[in-house]
Amino acid sequence: KSNASSTEKKILKILKSVDKYPFDYKKDLDHIRELKTDFPLVDMVEEIKKWKTYKKDNPLKKKSNPRLQIRNWISNANKWSNKNKNNYKNKKQKEDQIKKQLERAEKYG
Repeated sequence: KSNASSTEKKILKILKSVDKYPFDYKKDLDHIRELKTDFPLVDMVEEIKKWKTYKKDNPLKKKSNPRLQIRNWISNANKWSNKNKNNYKNKKQKEDQIKKQLERAEKYG
């Protein structure tokens, strides 16, 4: 059990504390590692904490698939993070374009 990194141990501890979560050390460690490979830019600890908070008002039921919920949660966090970065990039590109147009207008009238 000691082959987990400190980050993985934090995540496992959070999962273990979620009411009705079907905790399984090996299965969950593998799942965390898969997610980290698929979504390397996502802050996994922070997102798992958010998912746990969400579960307080939307508890797991018998037919819930919590690992799939977590995958979807992490996937969405990744999408939103990339969307925000793209919006910033596009905004910056537009600002640069406007700046160049103004410079040209001043230079050539």
